[in-house]
Amino acid sequence: MRNLNLTVSLIFCLVLSSCTMSSGNPATIPPTKPATSVSQSTIQPTATVAPTATVAPTNTPTPTSMPGEIATGDQLGLGAEFVALSKDDLSQKVPALLLPAAGFEENPDNPFQVKWSQYPVKASFAFANSDNTKFVYGYIVDLPELKDQSAFDASFIGEFFAKMRLTTYPPDVSKIKDITVGEKSVGVTAKYKIENTIWRLNVVVFRIGSVGAFTFTLFVEDAGSPVEIGKLAQLYADKITQSIAP
Repeated sequence: MRNLNLTVSLIFCLVLSSCTMSSGNPATIPPTKPATSVSQSTIQPTATVAPTATVAPTNTPTPTSMPGEIATGDQLGLGAEFVALSKDDLSQKVPALLLPAAGFEENPDNPFQVKWSQYPVKASFAFANSDNTKFVYGYIVDLPELKDQSAFDASFIGEFFAKMRLTTYPPDVSKIKDITVGEKSVGVTAKYKIENTIWRLNVVVFRIGSVGAFTFTLFVEDAGSPVEIGKLAQLYADKITQSIAP
């Protein structure tokens, strides 16, 4: 009986051991790591490069000189001794008694005085030598309407010689022959005695379309003319024509 109990106990222990070995410990499986969710705020957007705008080059107009402007004396055939001045500065160098006849001012006491200022000056030039014995100057005025051009022709070309005869002293005025500048023109020359010095004034007035122009040479007669007045007027007319050409 004792042996039977031992046998039964042994069989029980064997069965129990077999069961334990067959079942074993369950394998440890690491938990699956859930996929990380990427927050929308952490995503950096791809920079979009805007196309570079093509800027059209700006066309800068080539500057043109204003009709009537003369920068240097050599443009008018003057020598190196002539210095450019403003018309107002030149008027300070001209003998005071010659200012009305030479186009710088008007004499209100003379009803025949040339009305130099009836048209505003648009542009001018003026040159003088070092000892102020030779002056070369001129200017232009605008004549936009046909009526202005007709009035200019009548006053400064048709009647100019007669007016100069009535305003000069002594009455030694004559027309300059063969002056044909622009569409209409006239030339006048006169002598003036100022403090025992003889001055010569030459004037050519002309018109090119809607531009009226005046050219002057004023000089001590013994010093000689700085430039022939007809040549001066034609050079000035050429410069004006070039400036206003389309």
